[in-house]
Amino acid sequence: MKRLFSILAAASAAMVLNAASPTADTSAPLPICGSAMQISQPDNNVYSRGGIIRTNPEKPRISLVFTSHDRNDGEESILALLDRHGIKGAFFFTGAFYELFPETIARLRQAGHYVGSHSYGHLLYMPWENPDSMLVSQQEFVDDMQHSYRLMREAGIEPGEAPVYIPPYEYYNEQISDWSRQLGLQVVNYTPGSWTNADYTIPSMGGKYRSSEFILNQVLGYEQEQGMNGQILLIHFGTHPERTDKFYDNGLEPMILELKARGYEFVPLIQALGLEYVKSESHSLSQKSRVKSQESKVKGTGWGGLNKRSEI
Repeated sequence: MKRLFSILAAASAAMVLNAASPTADTSAPLPICGSAMQISQPDNNVYSRGGIIRTNPEKPRISLVFTSHDRNDGEESILALLDRHGIKGAFFFTGAFYELFPETIARLRQAGHYVGSHSYGHLLYMPWENPDSMLVSQQEFVDDMQHSYRLMREAGIEPGEAPVYIPPYEYYNEQISDWSRQLGLQVVNYTPGSWTNADYTIPSMGGKYRSSEFILNQVLGYEQEQGMNGQILLIHFGTHPERTDKFYDNGLEPMILELKARGYEFVPLIQALGLEYVKSESHSLSQKSRVKSQESKVKGTGWGGLNKRSEI
């Protein structure tokens, strides 16, 4: 069912990013260190369950986003490819990744890519069979996000540099989006339909396995049938060793080359979202006025056609 959502409402609660304070304080705004970010007007992003799943559908622009829990085997291939094509990606990592691969985080930041949160503990927020119920409380959610942003600050990433995040398993509901807005954060997710998010599957999954060739054909077929203006394409930064057919090696560059040939521009996620830095005396994520939300019109199954039941 189609629903209307709003974006980046003024933060009514937030997290304290003090390493000495492990319990979230929802009475204080999320500090943004002298700046806030707001959506430029008009807001042309497309929403589902309160999260942005597509940027302006009127513009032939695509944004690449990457997630990982605890693997970085795609680092060399992905960074070299993005550099060759002059593309800035957006990377979203869990706490385990920040703890395991600080050099990777530093390298991404030095190259000018967006680096944000994929939660701290890679929590499953809702049961797969019932996305309208919750497996975590608001306090558990806040504590987890607080921990994530403390680690990010230790890596040199201030909260104001990372106002959007991709939930663990790319799986969320309206409640998660609402709790996120209370922290001054905005949920972002991939655009359903392209199947690039299936690049984590492995042969032992049987019929759920998706090869790089399959994914590439899905992307190009989807573009031919529906167009890909404003698409947010998700690729995993690392995958299980059983998957030897890595999409970042065998499909990502052909996809970029063909989509460029078809007239698409690869744009940094923050730019595509229309996010701008503005001076804010309150140092919290806010917007000057409530914007008109846009109804989601993206075709395809609710979670891109594939339930990611485990990070493998």
